[in-house]
Amino acid sequence: MEVENRNLLTPAADWDTDDYIEFKSQILAKQDALVEIGTVQFICKHIAELDDDDLLEQCILICISLLLGGNAKAQEAFLNYFQDQDEYNRVLNRIKAVLFKEFDQAKTFLQEKNAKLTMIAKTQERQAQSKLRKAMKEAAAATAAAKEEQEKKENEDIFGEGAHEGNKHPE
Repeated sequence: MEVENRNLLTPAADWDTDDYIEFKSQILAKQDALVEIGTVQFICKHIAELDDDDLLEQCILICISLLLGGNAKAQEAFLNYFQDQDEYNRVLNRIKAVLFKEFDQAKTFLQEKNAKLTMIAKTQERQAQSKLRKAMKEAAAATAAAKEEQEKKENEDIFGEGAHEGNKHPE
């Protein structure tokens, strides 16, 4: 399918509707041709038997490409395979196992990421609190200095110059 849309280098599984709509008729013809030659049965048998996760991923991408755009012929071929040739659900169970494995890996990754982000947030919070305490001490010191300066000025206004030295009263 990817060959039909030369503008994209990503797998068809990553395409948006806009990415394939222009090429829909060509893609549908390729999908139908692949279904007719037994690609669905071939891929499903491989999915059920594969132990190689990389190859399994490629097989799943082929399945997605065959189903892209809601291809009815491909859907029917998969349904027929599941009903007629996979009585023990080996394909779906294999896909389920892969999904659980991927979900567990994603869960572990996200838990580790969240733990790191929490640690960073706590560190930043402690730093912010430390800066706030320092700023509050500086503000308190500035307030005290301003108050002292104000008292000194008031004493000078009341008692005159140098009154703050020994609190002398004017004569």
